[in-house]
Amino acid sequence: MEFRLLGPLEIRDGGRTLVLGAPRQRVLLGQLLLHASRPVPVDDLVEVLWGPHLPSRPRTAVQLLVLRLRRALADHGCTARIESTPGAYCLELHQDRCDARHFEHLVGRADTARDRGDRATEARLLDEALALWRGPVLGIADGEWDERSPAARLVQARVTTAERLAAAELAAGHEERAIAVARRFVAEYPGRERLRLLLMRALYRSGRRAEALAAYDDAYRYAVDELGLEPGDELRALQHDILRGQDEATVRGQPKPAALPMRLTGFLGREALAAGLCRSLVVGAERGAAVHGVSGMAGVGKSALALHVAHELREHFPDGQLYADLGAGRQAPVPAAEVLLRFLRLLGLDDTGVPASEEARAELFRARTGGRRMLIVLDDAASAAQVRPLLPGSAGSAVLVTSRSALTGVDGARWTALDVLDDDESAAVLANLAGAERVLAAPEATARVVRYCGRLPLALRVVGARLAARPSWSMERVADQLADERRRLDRLTADDLAVRSSIELSHRLCSAEQQRALRLVSLLDVPWFSAWAVAALLDADLDTGTEVVEQLVDAQLVQAVRAGDPDGYRLHDLVRLYAREQAADEDTGAAVLRFAATARTLTERAMGTFLMYRHWFLGSPPVEYRTRVAWRPDGPKAARAWLEAERPVLIAAATQAAAHGHAAEATGLAA
Repeated sequence: MEFRLLGPLEIRDGGRTLVLGAPRQRVLLGQLLLHASRPVPVDDLVEVLWGPHLPSRPRTAVQLLVLRLRRALADHGCTARIESTPGAYCLELHQDRCDARHFEHLVGRADTARDRGDRATEARLLDEALALWRGPVLGIADGEWDERSPAARLVQARVTTAERLAAAELAAGHEERAIAVARRFVAEYPGRERLRLLLMRALYRSGRRAEALAAYDDAYRYAVDELGLEPGDELRALQHDILRGQDEATVRGQPKPAALPMRLTGFLGREALAAGLCRSLVVGAERGAAVHGVSGMAGVGKSALALHVAHELREHFPDGQLYADLGAGRQAPVPAAEVLLRFLRLLGLDDTGVPASEEARAELFRARTGGRRMLIVLDDAASAAQVRPLLPGSAGSAVLVTSRSALTGVDGARWTALDVLDDDESAAVLANLAGAERVLAAPEATARVVRYCGRLPLALRVVGARLAARPSWSMERVADQLADERRRLDRLTADDLAVRSSIELSHRLCSAEQQRALRLVSLLDVPWFSAWAVAALLDADLDTGTEVVEQLVDAQLVQAVRAGDPDGYRLHDLVRLYAREQAADEDTGAAVLRFAATARTLTERAMGTFLMYRHWFLGSPPVEYRTRVAWRPDGPKAARAWLEAERPVLIAAATQAAAHGHAAEATGLAA
């Protein structure tokens, strides 16, 4: 049996169309189908069924309607069941089919085809998906739905799918099919500039320049007359290119490389950020060569985000997409000259036509990309000097760079710092890889796994891959395995995915002093720490401690946090575990002594600004280590602010000092 809601509501059983008698039964069934497998509150059903004209006992009236609908479905041999939950009803379809779900399934298969670069198969699947629509959802005009309702989301999905179909047909070289799709849906949705853009591009690519300009005139009239606005930047830029005789027609004989690696399936948690990057690159490319960078610690998902955005933007940059892994994490990053050689080969030059010097290759690259709309992804960049020769020199193209730290030396680049996921996004990643049932069945164990992974996308992907490969494993079992800090990094490994090796790439690039500072900081049991703690651990002055910790922030091994005044720093849990592995030969007791003694000395200096407290320290045991940190507060107000901000760190210092037998420092701090 099949339920059809992409058009007037129908129930089909083989060749028969089944009819429900009462109109309100049909409305009720339609609402339950829109929310299939999700509970619908009774109050929402009452509002849809009766509006302002409520029956005397609305909840009872809903119960009676549900009872009659259950009987009607059972009489027709339908396996779908309407389940009761507290204050709501839920329709479970079981073996029955629903055209809305089939639509979503086909679009999902089209996503997979697009990721493989198979645009023809993508177009076929999207065409099948759109063919399921027989009219407006449940026969109700699109504009009558609340924009937050599932029906409105289905309508939006239909329009987006139409845009994707036109773009896929265009990418597959089927200009006439793209024109037909774009014309059909422009007539239905005249306000969608994306459809008008695709129509113009398909017309121009097929040699119909006058029709492409006429399509722009139609778009202009609609925007001005109906919306009171001019067309967007992208439409105007395309019209300008057509008038100049450029765009696709001028580059028809040149190679259009499609060199992007496959993007990760199940991209989750960064949708809003990805959409913002897409807008920034598209709009920026119209004004000049747009450059946007993404920075963040190892394993936070920079490459996954960049590839997702790049695949989303392929149709915006029809002259080709280039990709290079610049290898910042290796002992020797890839020279720009080597990347330029690969790019120039993809742009149609053989080696005999490529000059030897980096400067000459960069000049030739800019000439080859001039006037074209290309997207260039530079992954894991090591420095601004490595990136600069790889930038195009004219408007129309865009560059997306990923790097562990923001490369401020790349002129005009806008940078986005990527953080770990939140708890819900982390759980969604696990559900996508390991199955939603396992996550929903064990919410407490899932929360533990998320916490042990530090909400780091790479660690979550590793756990999800291990669970997917072991269907018999429960979430509780994995949580118990990860609870052991000594073995956690060993267990965060799956095939070539490994959290330890990812962190190691950043660690290897640090100087010996930075590596030692990281090892020593990992030995502290503190919620966060200040630069004075790093100086104490290194037996250095405050300027040295500040410089070293800021270098570790740049290397994305230490995170800057707003902990008080002054600002503080912390280690991601998995970085801390890695650093403690490296600190096996460090003298923890000596490090704790330097930290606690410095904490005590600075506290005494702060307390000494208050006259009533100065006598406290006269009989105190002498400090066991004389710190080189020369900080003193500038009066009682500054001292009070420092003491309040550092309170949790000072308590932790006293506790750890006592645990390591440094009684004088522990009691001095406690006092």
